[in-house]
Amino acid sequence: MGRWSHETSATVVGLERFPFIMTKRTPIYDQPSNVRAVEGAVVMDGPDHVEVAMTPDAAEETSERLLGAVFEARGKHRLDHMPHRPKD
Repeated sequence: MGRWSHETSATVVGLERFPFIMTKRTPIYDQPSNVRAVEGAVVMDGPDHVEVAMTPDAAEETSERLLGAVFEARGKHRLDHMPHRPKD
């Protein structure tokens, strides 16, 4: 599978799970989002002027999910560029 065929799923409140499919037109941003605490909520300003406000609990869970996805993506990147050892 190539870089653009990765498939995962996401859940939105009130909607069923739906597949997320990377295409060559899906932008991949290299700048981190800005995050701040505002009146007891956590607000993230992302690319394309996207602004998301979450409860602290939701933001904490999101941060754990993001970190897990980071480890997965970096691991896949490393394996894609590493020659595989022949079986003994």
